[in-house]
Order: sequence, then structure tokens, then C-alpha cells
Amino acid sequence: PAHALGSEVLRNGDASLGHPILPAVTDAVVRVTHPRLGVDAQLSNWVWLDGELWQLDLTTPFLLDDRGRPEFDLTPFLAVLPALVRPLVRREMLSLIRRWTTARGALLDMTAQLLKERLDRWVDPALTEVNARVTPPISRREAARVYDSDRRLWPLLLRLEHALHR
Repeated sequence: PAHALGSEVLRNGDASLGHPILPAVTDAVVRVTHPRLGVDAQLSNWVWLDGELWQLDLTTPFLLDDRGRPEFDLTPFLAVLPALVRPLVRREMLSLIRRWTTARGALLDMTAQLLKERLDRWVDPALTEVNARVTPPISRREAARVYDSDRRLWPLLLRLEHALHR
């Protein structure tokens, strides 16, 4: 049910009381991330049902080989973009994937996504959970910088994709 999506759970909750989804997601991300395995930790990829956490993200896992290169072919993702920008986007995608292979990076992204979802009141409770488990600590300012960067990048990629298919 839509109300069980992590972002909706928080949207309908009281940040001053906290919610067990934040420590549960944080712990799950810390357990699964590895230099060769990343996870997209944004809360809209998680469900809180009957006091249990479930991950919904069914996309390709972020698997890297022993040299830090994706185990999966990025070509289909890049093929929708104009050829001129593919090398730049490939480099940016690799940077994102590598960020998601660390608990800190994946949880930084999760926190930045709270800003995207207009869940600003949950940023401080999230940072309390996250910073109890990662070093160096993540600041609100750092999360805002990631959000600002993503806010510029993803719409640009969508515009480039649409421009190619007109």
C-alpha cells in the first residue's frame, strides 16, 4: 500500500517522535554495502509493513568488479542520450555507483532525497541515525549540496533524452 512506502511513512509521521524505519534502513544499508556492492537507499525504495522493513528496489544492483568497474553494461542506459554526452554521463554514473557502494555514500544520498521529497523536518532525525554509524559524519549542508547537484543533473539528462527522440 502507498501509505507504507518509506517516504510516505515519514510524510505522515511526527519527526519529533522519530520512526523505526530510519534506524532500520540505516542498519540495512550498513550491512549490505561493500566496495563491490551498492544500494539505492532512498526511502521511496523501502516499505514499512507491520513493523518490518522491506526493500522494493528491483533495478539492477550496483555490482562492481575487483577493479571498480560495473559488472553490468551501462550501454543501454546511455543509448537514450546523444552520443556527445555519453562519456560525461558514463563518468557521472560511475561516480554515483561508487558512492552507493559505501554506507556513508548511500546514506548521504538517502538524506539528500529527504530534501527532494520535501521531508526537510526528517533530515535531522535521519542524520542522528546515520552519523551514529558512519564516519566522517554527514552534515545537513553536505546533504543539501548533493540534493542541489541531483536537482540539476537528472532533469538535464531527461531533457537530453527527449531531445534525442524528437
